[in-house]
Amino acid sequence: MTYAQIEAEIGETYQNIFGRKLNWDNPQTYNEKINVAKVYMPTPEKTRLADKYLVREWIREKIGDQYLIPLYGAYDSFDEIDFDSLPDKFVIKCNHDSGSVTLVKDKSKINIPELKKKYDYHMSKNYAWWFCEMHYRDIKPKIVIEKFMDEASVNDYRFFCFDGKPYYCA
Repeated sequence: MTYAQIEAEIGETYQNIFGRKLNWDNPQTYNEKINVAKVYMPTPEKTRLADKYLVREWIREKIGDQYLIPLYGAYDSFDEIDFDSLPDKFVIKCNHDSGSVTLVKDKSKINIPELKKKYDYHMSKNYAWWFCEMHYRDIKPKIVIEKFMDEASVNDYRFFCFDGKPYYCA
């Protein structure tokens, strides 16, 4: 996909939602700036923060290990995973995408060939081109396996920050 095609695709979606053309050359609104930034302003830090494996190092540096979900392993391919060494419950996901999460509540019930097919598919995709977010382009795909956390004990907070200051929490 070329940058012209990316602009056309995002521009069409933007126009359908907002009823006007996206100003690529001189973005004025928050939404215009976000779209321009995701295509034309990828940075190593954005890549690091989007990578579900590398962001762990950033969290460790900024606020400490106590905020990290315990990691059982990170793998370059599905075939590297030793399922016998894993506990009965765990979470498996890719570091470079959205939607590949599998909650394993009972290891004895997983279908390994089906899971392999799923993760081989996800590992073969570069999501930068699928979702037009260029900071995903340089993420080296990995399969990450973490401790399964009881749903009642996990809170998901999203802080929207501007100039390093939190503005909104969802």
